This record gives sequence, structure tokens and C-alpha cells, in this order.
Amino acid sequence: MCDLSIIIPVFNNSRSIKHCLQSIFDNKTKYEYEVILVCDPSTDNTNKIIDEFAKKYNNIFIYNVSDRHIAKARDKGIKSAQGKYLMFIDADDCYTNDVIETMINLIKNNDADIGVGNYYYLRTNKKEKNIFATKKTYNNKQMVKALLNDTFMHGFMWNKIYKKELFKEDIFIANKNIIREDVLTNIQIFMRANKLVSTTKPMYIYDKRYESATSKTNPTRVPTLLNIYALEKYIIQQEKPELLKIFNSRKLYRKLLLLGDLLIVKDGYEKEEYKEFKSFAFKQLKQIEKENPIMPTNKAYSKLINEYVSK
Repeated sequence: MCDLSIIIPVFNNSRSIKHCLQSIFDNKTKYEYEVILVCDPSTDNTNKIIDEFAKKYNNIFIYNVSDRHIAKARDKGIKSAQGKYLMFIDADDCYTNDVIETMINLIKNNDADIGVGNYYYLRTNKKEKNIFATKKTYNNKQMVKALLNDTFMHGFMWNKIYKKELFKEDIFIANKNIIREDVLTNIQIFMRANKLVSTTKPMYIYDKRYESATSKTNPTRVPTLLNIYALEKYIIQQEKPELLKIFNSRKLYRKLLLLGDLLIVKDGYEKEEYKEFKSFAFKQLKQIEKENPIMPTNKAYSKLINEYVSK
């Protein structure tokens, strides 16, 4: 048992994994922590770099998987973790040198279930502070609403610290690498939490130079967004139906976000093709919001649940 487990899914990250790991071990802290690397077989120098760190530090634990699913890799890390608290970092990114002390103190001193830290964006070589962070305490309904609003909270797992006990019960996880898969986990964990506290202090460096699963060129961006909406609604319905009112109150926001994603992928379509695709997307969104609740007997959404998530 230790204070904190830091979980990192890894696959072909030779250009960034050294910087990522070094940012963790550069932390000076009184807390005991472990670093869990969940590795897919890499074809570059990633494994060699990891082995070098493992020889130097005895709190690194390596687990091998072979399905290249980020959510499943995280799930493996969670099940293997010995820490009282959990944090997650993408192998492309890095931490500030006081993240461990800052995040554990944040959640402990406020007797919270989840802590949310601020972060920097790294575009080219310029570091920019996220300006939407707030210093605030949230109850259960407030944190779920903030997550669905996608304000400062976003769906990210990497800017948060969680009590491990929130993950005791099984959760639905994405069984494919999809955009916004973090949201599927967070929506469930947030519904189990009683208190969340946030800080404006940056503790994470989000390196947008190496975007992968979240790439703007991903052709599944819009369909996945619609699937996420359907899955969010389904999960809320199954886990805490009294919170469906919060989901239903966000119709305008979902339309705006869908429109934003449609504009991002617009250049990949001919004019008439895009017009048809846009019309279809909004019809799908309307259907998701119309059916209240989404019934397991609905064949389209039943297939969607089975295809995209497992528990």
C-alpha cells in the first residue's frame, strides 16, 4: 500500500516517454507513490527507455497488454494499483515538479473524493495556461453538471486525482480507442463521488504537438461524439436516473459542440456530401435527445452499447 498510484498507458512513445517519466521523478514529496506503466508491444525504443528507468527506480511497475485500447490499459492499471489515490498521465505529456504534493494535499485537506488541477497547453514550443480553471468546491449534482458542461472540468482524466475506492465497482469502459473516451469513465466516477474540489494552480503540461486518438483528422470524430452522447445518457439512466434532468438541460450546448466538430471535419467532404452528413448528424442528435430514456430494447442503441463499451 502507498499514497498514490500514477498510471500511464504506453505505446510507441519513444519521443516523449523519457520526459514524461522524468517529470514524475523530479517531484520532491513526502508521499509514497508508485508508477504503473501499462505497455502495448512497441516497435520503437519505448521499452528500452522504460527499462532504463525501471533499473534506476524501484517504484516502477510494468504490465504488458496487447489490445491497444487506452481505456482497457487504464483499467488494468487501476486493478493493479496499490495507492490510496489514483492519477493518470498520457505518455505524450508531463507534470510540474510539485504535482504529487499539490494534488494529494488538495484532496486530503478538503476531504474530497476528486481533485481537479489546472494545466498548461504546449503548442509548438509555447506554453499557455488554461484560463478556464476555478477554485471551487462541488457537490455531486454540481460536479456532474460541470462535467456535462465541459467547462474547465473537461472530460480529461489526467488533470484529476481520485480516491481509488471510487473504482471498486466495475464501470463501463470503451473497448475501442475513441475520441472523448475519458468522459465515459468520468461520468460514472463523478456520479459516485460526494465532493470535488478544484484549484487554479497548473500541475500538468498537455502537449498538443503529439495529438493521437484526439486528432482533428480522425474521420470518426462526429459519429463518436454522437455515440458519446448516447452512452452518457444510457449510463446516467442505468446508474443514477435522477440526474437525467441535468443531461436533458444541455441540449443547446450539445448542438453547439456538434456544430463545432462538423466544422472541423468539413474539408474532408464534398459540398453536397457534407450537407447530407450534417443533416444526418443533427437528426441523430435529435433522436438521442428525444428518446427518454434510451431503452435497451432499442436495437440501434443496444448495438451501440455492445459495440463501444464493456463492463
